[in-house]
Amino acid sequence: MIKKIIITSFIAWAFAAILGPRPAQALSAFPGLDVVPDVLEVVVTPVFRPAITELSCGDPQARYRFNYLQLITIHGVGRMWVPVEATLIPKPEEELVLWDECKEGDTTYYIYARPDCQC
Repeated sequence: MIKKIIITSFIAWAFAAILGPRPAQALSAFPGLDVVPDVLEVVVTPVFRPAITELSCGDPQARYRFNYLQLITIHGVGRMWVPVEATLIPKPEEELVLWDECKEGDTTYYIYARPDCQC
């Protein structure tokens, strides 16, 4: 089964209008989850801050670069700052699929993307 994230609620579209269009990839790196269930429900908040995060995953060919940290609430886990390529502006019941796993030191990042990602 494909592991995925379902975004169960969203913030006002005025916020989306301020930020403008976003790339189709919308890669997100969820750090330090003990178990990755088949479906992970999250609530995206409008709280973010610029912060460059680069993950090499122990392989120079698998480098990921994220431009922001966005505060996301994960059902059953709580709130966490998640590296995102572009700020997430969810659509109702939007799904992201598990794209890759990346180990950096003692932390495993689970990289999620939209199903149509050209990553």
